[in-house]
Amino acid sequence: MSPLQSDCCREKKHSYYLRRIRDISLDHPIVYTVRIIRVFCPACRRVFALPPSILAQRYQRVTSRGKDAALSFLVTTNGSLTTSSVVARNVTHLHIPRQTLHDWKQSATANIPWKTIVQQLGFSGVLSVDEFRPKRSVPFNLFATDRIKGRILFLDETADQYAISGESATQFFQQLQAFSIVPRAIIADMAGGIHKGARTVFPDALYQYDYFHVVKSIHEKLRSEIRFFWWKLRQEGRADDAALLWDAQWTLLRNWEKWNERDEEHWQIITHRFPGSIIARLPAFKQELRDVFDLSRSTTEAFHRRDQWISNWQSSLTTTKHLKKIVTLMTSSLFPQMITYLDHRWIPRTTNAETLIRTYRKMEKARYGFGSLAGRQNHLKLYQLKTYLSQNVG
Repeated sequence: MSPLQSDCCREKKHSYYLRRIRDISLDHPIVYTVRIIRVFCPACRRVFALPPSILAQRYQRVTSRGKDAALSFLVTTNGSLTTSSVVARNVTHLHIPRQTLHDWKQSATANIPWKTIVQQLGFSGVLSVDEFRPKRSVPFNLFATDRIKGRILFLDETADQYAISGESATQFFQQLQAFSIVPRAIIADMAGGIHKGARTVFPDALYQYDYFHVVKSIHEKLRSEIRFFWWKLRQEGRADDAALLWDAQWTLLRNWEKWNERDEEHWQIITHRFPGSIIARLPAFKQELRDVFDLSRSTTEAFHRRDQWISNWQSSLTTTKHLKKIVTLMTSSLFPQMITYLDHRWIPRTTNAETLIRTYRKMEKARYGFGSLAGRQNHLKLYQLKTYLSQNVG
């Protein structure tokens, strides 16, 4: 028992002084004048100030609910320290300097372990992981989210500046394991480092490549093929045809069901100018590839559709440069992880990490980025406590 809590301290009253403590109010500023009792401990020969009788911490000049309200404005307004200070003054009639608000945020969250917060969030079993580069930071950070509940779980900095290595991903997954996160399934992009780290730490977890990143990789190769065909037209001196193809490239990349009248016009021009070419058949090529993912009901059916798609188009791809790379991707060892969701319907085929990273980017934007990893993590803790758990941090 500390001297402050012992009976002798409460019996040996030394002196008292008055302290002004501010509180929140919607109408006008409220200031309490509180008597602070100082007591003397005969054992350690020291004088201590007892906590005030109202809800405020020792040596604090704002009530705990006032402090909690001010920190809540940091999250709800997603503003800078200056903006949040102004909002607090306008709404609650509390004048809180920006430095004080910053110190409150750091002290309120720095001592809360990540494991405590993550356990309170309650992990659903489906983990999404992605990498991103924060503002004012050179190395990549890894970002973990709960795919089912749509919540940010954890972020940490790596030593990698160009691509996530297997060692960095392994360390990140080990941290998640220390937080008692044992996923049944992991969804991530096709980065080899993340896959290696996940297989090292969670070998029994199912692995699903994010469908968005799979389609993005295919889309980039389709676009490269269109531009390669455009380049060949330019080399042949067919500048008019090249200009028409350039105008119609986004029509060829857009899904059929999203075509408008202008896209239909572009399509008529392409089929008229380039009859029988791979460019004229590109929408059909892409649609049959989409059917492998959209219409299959099992991995066995997906393999059958893929093989049938390759058989139908193999002879037409001999003169192409980039469409062959799509076939190589679809026949690689990565394909089984692209269709894991077909045999396990409880696994989404896309991650929500990109969406939640955009949410985090909004926090960065208001502050022009965080100056350190501790600043990024402490603000994320505050966001989790107020948004997901609705806890008081005053």
